[in-house]
Amino acid sequence: MTTEIAIMNKSGMALAADSAMTVTIHGPGGQDRKIHNTANKVFALSKHAPVAAMIYDNSQLMEIPWETIIKQFRNGLAKKRYPTLKQYGDEFLRFLSTLPISEEAESSYIRQGAYALSGDIRGNLDQFVALTIKITGRITEVEIKAKLSDLIMEQSRHFHELARDSSFSDEQKRQLCTKYESRIVEVARQIFENLPLAAADYAEFVQTVVDVALIGSRLHSGVVIAGFGEDELYPSYYDYEISGVIQGRVIARLQESQSVDDTNDSVIAPFAQSSDVRTFMEGMGRDISEFFDTTISEIARKGVPGKLVEALRKTQSIDDKLADNILHIAQEIGNGAYDEMTRKLKELKYNRYINPVLQATRFLQKNELAMMAETLVNLVSFRKQVTMEAETVGGPIDVVVITKGDGFVWIKRKSYFSAELNHHFFRNYFDHGDHDDQ
Repeated sequence: MTTEIAIMNKSGMALAADSAMTVTIHGPGGQDRKIHNTANKVFALSKHAPVAAMIYDNSQLMEIPWETIIKQFRNGLAKKRYPTLKQYGDEFLRFLSTLPISEEAESSYIRQGAYALSGDIRGNLDQFVALTIKITGRITEVEIKAKLSDLIMEQSRHFHELARDSSFSDEQKRQLCTKYESRIVEVARQIFENLPLAAADYAEFVQTVVDVALIGSRLHSGVVIAGFGEDELYPSYYDYEISGVIQGRVIARLQESQSVDDTNDSVIAPFAQSSDVRTFMEGMGRDISEFFDTTISEIARKGVPGKLVEALRKTQSIDDKLADNILHIAQEIGNGAYDEMTRKLKELKYNRYINPVLQATRFLQKNELAMMAETLVNLVSFRKQVTMEAETVGGPIDVVVITKGDGFVWIKRKSYFSAELNHHFFRNYFDHGDHDDQ
């Protein structure tokens, strides 16, 4: 995992990212993970235009490192500029569809999804078996088979509905099922072992794995395109979730976009592991907010009305009809109280914490934007260091400032080589990909 920050005002924007990279591989034994602290996650998307790309989550697309993909796109872009940042994003997605994806990479993408899906189903089945044995003391093969079929059908219905919005036709989906059926079934037999699974269940499982692959719900990467279009005065960003490329089609969706304008003159946007940054911004962690919301809702909407009616039954001997009327009125009052409390809490968060930071961010200069972005990433990294959590955020922090006039400027950058020993790298930087202009 990682933590990345984009901070924007009318002067420009700062991007900061840590260097931790968690490698996760799904296999027969479950998940294997390893953390590296040397990953590059921020890149210039153009050598001439003020645009950048940040990556998070999966560091590869179909077995190709994102760094290689981004730099290949940059070389092809050369000195070309687009009027809007959105057009850079559109061109980047179009470029992904031209990547030379091998059949082995496509097969690996499908298999990884099969391992993840079958692992989820097996986990739910094991819980059902353990609970049944705890309650009844036994379980039969017929019950296991029925539950396994139900779990597969449940996943099938869910993902089939989501896959309706994909750009693949029913015929193309059938072709993929036929092409990868044996490999998907092999994964299912590894995970489900000797569990009873009918031929129809295998067929349903194959279709579900293909649906999962086409909607990209597993092993996706986050790619943030940030900066300025040629005709844009103020910065913006587009956050894409990109999962894979199958048969020349990019499986991607736009998660979020924000821009600075006359009505929104400062933005602080965290990506990936964002809970600590949101705690700083809102004065309360998301887990605390959810606990507060759930607890207050339970008390105001159910607890108090129920206890009121129970007390009236005991002390006033009210009949069922009157009890139901009082309960309904008390629940209406509770709903109003809950809505008022949540409204006031939101107002408190915004007025006490969020708005003061955003107001101050409006006037930050370029070096201050960089310092703030680096500090927020450091905040998450420091908490990982002093708690028992896995240090999935850490390592050197890369910081970039992008402005309309100065373009893409590194403030802090780790490097795997010495600048003093590689003058040719900097001498040739602008030459590569621009031969037509020489």
